[in-house]
Amino acid sequence: MRELIKKILCDRDEYLEVRLQENRSEGITLLNGDIIENSKIQTQGVSIRSFKNGCWGFASTNMLDEVSLNNCLNEALKNTHFLVSKTKPTTTKEFSTQHFTSYHDFTTKKNRWSGREKIEFIKELDNLLVKRCKDLKGRNLLVKNL
Repeated sequence: MRELIKKILCDRDEYLEVRLQENRSEGITLLNGDIIENSKIQTQGVSIRSFKNGCWGFASTNMLDEVSLNNCLNEALKNTHFLVSKTKPTTTKEFSTQHFTSYHDFTTKKNRWSGREKIEFIKELDNLLVKRCKDLKGRNLLVKNL
């Protein structure tokens, strides 16, 4: 993905920022002690900002193929040029267009629980509810992102 982004951005004279994001979510749902959901979801996307003459343009997409990234870049540039055409010229200093890359991984450094440990945890919570709350008519427990 990084190589594809570099390829799309090369030889541009505008200031551009590209942000690639990936989110992962896990969830387990119990209804009256029975597992009714055990899911893993991964979402991703890219956003592109461009800057010219004091105006910012922005576009984003969740499609990460070359055509979609090019379309996203062109949309961000189009938005910037539109705003520039609607504003008075400024003496705002332009940002450097020198290329650099920064990568940040915000994934937890803690040990991950196994699937079995996650299920045991939510079942233990359910058992605790059953013991302590005898008058409950039903229980619905949801644990996300363990």
